[in-house]
Amino acid sequence: MTQHIKYIPAEISDADPLTQIAFHSKRYWDYPEEWIQLWTEDLTITPEYISKNQVIKIINEDILAGFYALEYKEKQLYIGYFWMLPEFIGKGLGKEAFTDLRNRCLAMNEPIVDVESDPNAEGFYIKMGAEKVRSISTRIEGRHLNVFRFRF
Repeated sequence: MTQHIKYIPAEISDADPLTQIAFHSKRYWDYPEEWIQLWTEDLTITPEYISKNQVIKIINEDILAGFYALEYKEKQLYIGYFWMLPEFIGKGLGKEAFTDLRNRCLAMNEPIVDVESDPNAEGFYIKMGAEKVRSISTRIEGRHLNVFRFRF
């Protein structure tokens, strides 16, 4: 791939642009708007979240194309977010960004990382080497999310 990709730690001032990416990306999958509204808190990236977690902007050709975040839940490292703007989905940028994520995890001495996956992202995570470890319920009746684990 001949793209010029940079991975830059997010700053507190990036909260609003990152939140916009999360909403645009979630809407890409044509979820009902009432579900999007239910997920408002989950999709909102706050300055506090950025200051407490490792949030990395994915810059492609000087365009903020997406971001990912690594966060701890108890003592387990999770991928808190991994969002790409819709125009970058399916173009190989996510795969390249995942390599950066993997390298950061290894640099943190964290070879095991979990992610609670949106059903539309499961194929991507499986392609990146994840294995399903469990399923969790969501606030939407009858809807579950699979939790995947990476062993780097």
